[in-house]
Amino acid sequence: MLESQERQNCLRQLEAAVKENAKATTKVICIMGGDGSLATTIKFLRTSPSIEQCLQRGRLSFCMLPLGTGNDCA
Repeated sequence: MLESQERQNCLRQLEAAVKENAKATTKVICIMGGDGSLATTIKFLRTSPSIEQCLQRGRLSFCMLPLGTGNDCA
């Protein structure tokens, strides 16, 4: 339950940042983990219409720090 609340809080904060600076520079989200963390995070963020719109417009980018078990993406 706590993990779900934390995810929703992060999503709300990101949505607020995107809306607040609608015409500002591109936002970068850093994901630490492996390919599973990357896929899960992007899939979750795309559930938000405002985040999806930013992704389609190229206003949101991802940076990955390879800290997964096998570091397949490294």
